[in-house]
Amino acid sequence: MAPESWAVREDVLAILAVRSFSTRAERVLTAVAAGKQRPTRLVVAVAAQEDPAVRAAVESTCGSVSTATVFVGQCPNLATVVARALREVTVVEPWVWILHEDSAPTYDCLSELTAVGERSTKLGAVGPKQVDWDDPEQLVEVGIRATRSGRRVPEIDVGERDQGQYDIRSDVLGIGTAGMLVRLAAAEEVGWLDTALGPFGDGLEFSRRLRAAGWRVAISPGASIQHERVSFAKGKQSYGKRRAAQLYNSLVAARALWLPFAVFGYVLGGPIRALARLLTKEPGLAAQELSAVGAMIGMLPKALAARARLRRVRKVPASVVAGLEASGRDVRVGRRARRWARIEAETLANRPDPIVLQERRAWRASTRKWGVFAAAAAAAAGLLATIDILGSELTGGGLLRDSWTFGDLAHSAAHAWLPSGDGLAAPVDALWILLAPFVGLTGSTLGSFAGAIVVCSGGGGVPVVRSEEGKLKGIEAVIDKDLTASVMAEALEADALLILTDVDGVFQDFGTENQKQVPRATPAELRAMGLPSGSMGPKVEAVCRFVELTGDMAAIGRLEDAVSIIDGQAGTIVTPGGNYGGPDDIHPPIPEQIDTRIRRA
Repeated sequence: MAPESWAVREDVLAILAVRSFSTRAERVLTAVAAGKQRPTRLVVAVAAQEDPAVRAAVESTCGSVSTATVFVGQCPNLATVVARALREVTVVEPWVWILHEDSAPTYDCLSELTAVGERSTKLGAVGPKQVDWDDPEQLVEVGIRATRSGRRVPEIDVGERDQGQYDIRSDVLGIGTAGMLVRLAAAEEVGWLDTALGPFGDGLEFSRRLRAAGWRVAISPGASIQHERVSFAKGKQSYGKRRAAQLYNSLVAARALWLPFAVFGYVLGGPIRALARLLTKEPGLAAQELSAVGAMIGMLPKALAARARLRRVRKVPASVVAGLEASGRDVRVGRRARRWARIEAETLANRPDPIVLQERRAWRASTRKWGVFAAAAAAAAGLLATIDILGSELTGGGLLRDSWTFGDLAHSAAHAWLPSGDGLAAPVDALWILLAPFVGLTGSTLGSFAGAIVVCSGGGGVPVVRSEEGKLKGIEAVIDKDLTASVMAEALEADALLILTDVDGVFQDFGTENQKQVPRATPAELRAMGLPSGSMGPKVEAVCRFVELTGDMAAIGRLEDAVSIIDGQAGTIVTPGGNYGGPDDIHPPIPEQIDTRIRRA
């Protein structure tokens, strides 16, 4: 019997494309049937002739899922299978879920995908995080980042573990077709997958087309799908097809003036690249370089037709899509980083660093001797510093009053009422009593410690993850305070998020004579500006994420302008519609009596 948590989506049509009924296909069907949410209908499109045995095997595996098996004959790729399957069935569901025979969704994959898809009516397609077929902790792909010429940026190292390092992603340039959830209205507007492509490059081309038509393409990191990537697993044998798909995407996306030069360059560059492969003793890849150029020439009419289709559906400037594209430098940096990471991993695996071992031994010796004393001294110094630094209120009456004595605190620790502000039905933590000795030493009150805001993401510390054995271990990670603030604001159900810094706000054409501050904006408008990742980019991503997930207001501006930002008179204010009239637009409204005293730490 199915668990009570199972539910059928009334708005999702799933299409599973298979060559034949195999153990892989059986595993995918079983995963769909066992999901937290199941599609309204499941269409199994078999790229073969009618076979009653296959039909019976499919129906016996799917269990209670409403399933239809269609035989579409021999097809060269996924796009053709999906196109023929859509002609065989009447699609009434607003969402279509595309599955490969080697991509098994996890338990909550569909529920997470639909949750993201329902947040915005402009989301044309949502993709899951792809993980390894046999090891769900090993990452495979989290969205597609590529140049205009279709060159992929290598972001994920071979064997990289999933530790949530990519879970902040939302909008991306493209997503793979494995597990892709497509809005039917978007697909009907721009057309379905390009039948000239497959199994490589089809997701990128389709995503570009959606982007050009004004639709969003996003990743749902909470959803994951186990993808074996049978076509890609052939390694060097698949290089020719991957290269041909890249050239095709390049011709489709190239500007009209550059198209003849691109074709000429690829035709001329093919033999040169083949010769380079021969010099590096890779004759198999040399032959595939030439075959890729030949395939490109054969697909040139289809590429021209794809360009015409792209022009027909385009509604946004090319610069909007260009803001999501990577540069050639990004490709080189990514490849260099992966190469050095691979070299470093091999070095550490084969030969431990004696310097590191020596430092570890010295650290252990010093810790055993001085650890307790250092910790006690640091704690005392920190408390004394806190008294001086956080001695003034920053809260506006919501925490302990400055005038509270030890007796007041002891009474509140023992009684379920806190008479602060409007009153709070909760006891004060009794551990506050431990601060009483410092009251006598300093002449302060306990309010000196209570009238402060806890800094939850100020940096420092050692990032850790919990291993499979349940133990904590340190990892290398960078804690982004802007995105952390966004996540905290969302979790706390904040009415607004302010990123306060040392600039007036977000500027268009910053650093030039034409720079102009952006007073109001939507998340899409800010993302389209393509701000640099090393400065304003993380702040923009933080406020955009908060607004998209909550529908509330967020802003970027100066610390001293915090009140003016709330009033709508300063900073860059971001809302779903790009409009903001003042505090009354925040829900719930800000109280009239608010303590605006702000002090720099």
